[in-house]
Parts: sequence; structure tokens; C-alpha cells
Amino acid sequence: MSADSVKSPKKVCALFSRALFGRTIFLSRCNFSSAIDSQQEISKQLGSVMGPIALFDKSFVEMLNIDEAAIFDCLYSSIICPIFYTEVLADLSKEPPGQRSAERIVGDVAKKTPIMHATPNMLHTAICMAELAGNAVEMRNVPVRSGGKPVRRPDGTVGVIYNQAPEAKAFDRWQRGQFREIERDFAFGWRKQLLEADDGLTAKLTRQILAITQEPKNLAEALAIAKQVLQGDGQRFWLLRTAYLLLGLNPRNFQRVQARWVAAGRPPLHDFAPYTAHCLLVEVFFNVAIGKKLISPDRASNRVDMAYLFYLPFSMIFISNDKLHQRAAPLFMTDKQIFVDGDDLKKISRPSIPDIPCCQMKRRVKA
Repeated sequence: MSADSVKSPKKVCALFSRALFGRTIFLSRCNFSSAIDSQQEISKQLGSVMGPIALFDKSFVEMLNIDEAAIFDCLYSSIICPIFYTEVLADLSKEPPGQRSAERIVGDVAKKTPIMHATPNMLHTAICMAELAGNAVEMRNVPVRSGGKPVRRPDGTVGVIYNQAPEAKAFDRWQRGQFREIERDFAFGWRKQLLEADDGLTAKLTRQILAITQEPKNLAEALAIAKQVLQGDGQRFWLLRTAYLLLGLNPRNFQRVQARWVAAGRPPLHDFAPYTAHCLLVEVFFNVAIGKKLISPDRASNRVDMAYLFYLPFSMIFISNDKLHQRAAPLFMTDKQIFVDGDDLKKISRPSIPDIPCCQMKRRVKA
């Protein structure tokens, strides 16, 4: 990772300004006469003028007020990963720290979550299963979306339309304070499972299975050890098997995937399934760091925080106010990606926009 992966507030401010200017130009030129546009055509139209594709975590949304959230929604193309939805919903089972109810807390976060230019990303395990089955996964900093329906326009060209995602529909209800009983049960069960997980034991078993003996002194060394393990030629089968175990993939498909891997000549995992290899790298890194307590094994939310890194290949910017993200995320990002501290983005956001009420600006852009 280069030094530019973590941008200064001044550079991030420039991103804000360019994004807003480009968004205004696009809205003035956009032709909405066609009923359906293909996803490729939309990408071509918006790619040079819309804000960068930003991945964010719950800590960032929580620190924004409603006006700042509206500004962020206007300036960025957001990718919303399933981990974010899960974290927000899980707050239903938490004991509220103040006078607000758990339902009010979840509803407030839902209200601040981007909706105008947001794309819900597929679950990382579903992407891994599709890749292992032979479907190529493009890791070019754009989200992977499911549920598209191909259609043909009157001029003969083919496009793709997407209905509102189930997650987006759920957020609409949460904003109104409407929660289903199954969602409350899920929130309780997920938090209970998280608290009962033994990350220390998992780390110990991972080191045994993959024969990891090195002792890292910092997170950079932990990543180097994890990369060395994944690039080793002596345990290619065990890496494929370990990916299933650590990532929680459906074991019923393993024999079919193994047969395809053997037919391909038993290649390294990073050649056979690059995205699955990325996810396994995150897992092995986490377990190596946990083993030496470079990451605390006693903080249950650390595993959830690490899961956001599964979605880095589908974003240009990662925004977080979480300390573990600040330490670990830049290690996995390329020179074309940026990690932005949530506090920095919050500080420079307001001077970067025209002096009009942001809610009014949001209504104008949405119209």
C-alpha cells in the first residue's frame, strides 16, 4: 500500500468538490426519456462524474447528523455490504444506553443510511460459492449486485433492471419504526452467537491446520505471514478446504468444487478463485493476529469489523471511525483505493458544499 492510500483532509475535500460539481453537470445533461437503461450504459454515463464508490461501516453513519448524511448521499456512490445491515439490525437486541429505545436507535441509523446512489452488495459467501462454481468475479472496485433482470429495449439493445432490494425495503420499514418478529429473533440470535464465539480457539486451530509457526510482532508482519501461507505450494488442497471451513461455505458443494479444481490441474487458490483467496487472506490474517493478541480475542465485535474487509475489492474508498479498521484496512488496499477516517470526512464535509440547506439540496437532486 502506498502512502497515498490514506488521504489528507485537503485531498478528500477536493474529492468532495469534484464529486458535487460533476453530479450537478450530470443532472443537467441526463436524458430520462428511455424507460430502461442497461447497467453498463449507466456506468459509462456516471463513471466520470459521480462521486467515488464508497464502502462505509456503522460507526461512520452513527457519527453523522441527518444533514451530513444527506450531503454524503449526494456526493458519493455508496456500496452497502450485508455486514452493515446485520450490525444495524442486531442493535434491536442491545440494551439502550440512554433514553432512546432500541427501535428508535435502529430507525435513526436507517434514516441516515444512503439511499439515492446506494447499491446493496451480494453476501461475500454467495460470491465465493459462485466463483468456486466457475463464475468469474471482477474485483475492479465496483459492487456486485444480484437479482438483475435482462430486458430488450425497442431499439434492440439489451439492458438490465433491478427491483428494490429486500434490504432496502427492510430499511424503509425500519425508518418508520416497523420491525417484524423474525427480525427481532434474528437480532437476538446473532448477538448471542457472536458473544459465544471463541476467536482464540479458532485462531489456534487455524495455525495448526495450516502449520503456521511464525510469530508476528505487528499487523504488517501478520499479513506477510498470511500471504506466505496462501502462496505456499505444499498445501493447496488444505487451503481450499480451509476456505470452506473459515468462511462458512456450504460443505455439500465441496466435492463438486474439488473435482473442478482437480480438472483444472490443482492450481493455487489465488489463480483458481481470486476473490475467495482474498477472503481467506483476511481470515488467516485475523487468526494470526488474534493468536499473538495483536487484535484482542476478547472483543466479540472484532470479527464483525474484519468482515467489512471482504468487500474492499468492490469499492474505491473505505470510510470508518473504527480503530481496528484504521489499523488493518489500509494493509489490504491497493494504490488505487483510499482509506478515509470518519472524523476527517465529517470535519471537511460542510465547507465543501454550496451554502444552501442540505435537505433542500437533497430534494433537488432527487427530483
